[in-house]
Amino acid sequence: MVDYKTVFIFLLLMFLDNGLAEGMGLILVTLDVKNLGMITLKREEMQRRILLNLYLINFSSR
Repeated sequence: MVDYKTVFIFLLLMFLDNGLAEGMGLILVTLDVKNLGMITLKREEMQRRILLNLYLINFSSR
C-alpha cells in the first residue's frame, strides 16, 4: 500500500530543497554535447547561452 501522506510530504520537502538550492546557485545543468562529452553548467550560464543562441538565430534569419 502507498501512504500518500508520506509521498506528499516527501515531494514537498524535495520542492523546498530545490528552491533553496536554486536560490544559492547550486542547480547545475548537464548537457550532452556531441564529441565533447558531458559539460556541466550553472543555471545562469545555461540561460545566457540559450538567450545568445536565440539572438543569433533571430539575427541570422533576417
